[in-house]
Amino acid sequence: MMKDGFQKKSVALFLNTCLMTPIFAVVIAILVVPAASADSSCQVPASNDWDIYTSVSTHRVGQTSWFDNWETFDDEGNSQSPVALSRDLSVEMELKNDSGQALSMYLSTGFSYTFCITFSPDSSNPPLKGSEGDVYLLSSANWDRYNADYDMRNEDWSDFLDLKTIPVEWRDMIMWLPFRDVHAYEDRQTVEFSVAIDTEGSVWKTGWYNANPMYYLVFDNWDNTRHTDASTAGGDMNVEVLIDVEKRLTLPKFTAYILISILPLSCLIIPMVLHNRYHAFGLDESAEEVISVPLLEQHEGEAEKLED
Repeated sequence: MMKDGFQKKSVALFLNTCLMTPIFAVVIAILVVPAASADSSCQVPASNDWDIYTSVSTHRVGQTSWFDNWETFDDEGNSQSPVALSRDLSVEMELKNDSGQALSMYLSTGFSYTFCITFSPDSSNPPLKGSEGDVYLLSSANWDRYNADYDMRNEDWSDFLDLKTIPVEWRDMIMWLPFRDVHAYEDRQTVEFSVAIDTEGSVWKTGWYNANPMYYLVFDNWDNTRHTDASTAGGDMNVEVLIDVEKRLTLPKFTAYILISILPLSCLIIPMVLHNRYHAFGLDESAEEVISVPLLEQHEGEAEKLED
């Protein structure tokens, strides 16, 4: 009897584990993976103790070309590809009226990046409409489209390129879009957000060309084709950028397959276990216990005495 009770408890524990494991896995994944946007302050010193331009480069919208993607070489002919950003940094940039600036960087897996951006008026040419601007995080392809949008800003393309008139499934082929379609922060004086890269993406590298997945942190002070953006500020602004880099726990890729397969496997395993346990109860060949009845034993003893 004790053995049967232990077996029933073991089966119940196994079934409950199969049912609860997907729930616990989802909760752990939510807690470990950082959110796409978070209000957190950047704990970054005002001065840098390392050469930040080994990991970031500055760009001005409308003044970039395809040759900017080529590798650079030092005096000895060694390649100087950008190094993945793995340390905190701070930088100040001047944002002219009707223009845009950008920081290009290589964001790597295993790190969480928190960006803190503040717009302030330039005393030499203060903005007439306040120091509010737009901040976008763009991929390389969308950075090229963003530059094309800037080059055509004086042409009558606004009606054709309006996001509201373009179907959602075609926007990524025609318009420039922020990274993951969410990292667009418009008409703000201060911006704080976090991002973590889940995969390195595809990398095509030859002996003279390196197509690493670069990202561009864009500061916008012109009226682009997005209808939700801030218009031209009417003056110059200063931009203070703080980037807080932290190591994060990265779940192995196989955990996604486990998480997806646990529930279907549970639907197959649980009925099989219940089926086997149901039929096992009918095949119990344990020996029957002999139960003695005291009254019958007394009568049998008296009968034996009479026979004697």
